[in-house]
Amino acid sequence: MKVGVVGCGSIGRRHVWNLLIHGVEPHVYDLAGGTPPLGARAHKTLTSLMRSTPDAWMVCTPWDQHEQVVLQVLETQAPVFVEKPLSHSAASARALAERAGNQITMVACNMRFHRDVQGFFVQPASAITVWRCDTNMEWWPGRAYGPPWLECIHEVDLALYRHGAVESIESAQMTDVGGHIIMRHTSGVRSAISLRVDADDPQRGVWTAEPPRYRAWDMSPTMGEAMYRDMLSHFLYCVETEIQTCCPFSDGVAAIELVERAAGAV
Repeated sequence: MKVGVVGCGSIGRRHVWNLLIHGVEPHVYDLAGGTPPLGARAHKTLTSLMRSTPDAWMVCTPWDQHEQVVLQVLETQAPVFVEKPLSHSAASARALAERAGNQITMVACNMRFHRDVQGFFVQPASAITVWRCDTNMEWWPGRAYGPPWLECIHEVDLALYRHGAVESIESAQMTDVGGHIIMRHTSGVRSAISLRVDADDPQRGVWTAEPPRYRAWDMSPTMGEAMYRDMLSHFLYCVETEIQTCCPFSDGVAAIELVERAAGAV
């Protein structure tokens, strides 16, 4: 199998390395003209990469470049994987989902594949689950592309994935040091997103009310690499079997729409 990778920053290089582990031939093009990863065949233009007819695509450019690249590679009719968030705005994300139609697509909702998250059981409808993201915005390269809530797009996705669509936003607040979103889902469950933007010790996790406890996800290199490999295995399996992935573009649209709803409610 041959996979075209557009964007060779840190995450693009990680995906290339994992493609090689899976025995896949990576062909790459970097918009910034960076040095290609070892083991990958480099192309000087996206047109050249498209002419090599990859069996699938992975788009790993900055968010504000997703739309222009994804629209082009969708023309090949091959399955398309896009790093999260799907795009820099809900309008752009909806345009990509509409253009993709029934094509095999995937947004990199990698926390769904984290083994700690997979072992977490959803709380009763009477309880509230708080998905927590402690980060440092000074370290966030994408902070210029949209509202701060995009930094916790993983937690937004997990809330939607585990509890279903959001019926209403009960509260949303953002200050200089962080904020929260409290939501009621169509399933009747209440959940919340907690974001801290000045953390010296970044971490992600979940707080549950029944029983009351906080669990931080294990983000060690071993667990992190397993998560990325499992996510890629899922995508490659869907490419080979020609079935839709567990996190298609429509899921990416829902997450960004919720972020923009919360930003508008602040």
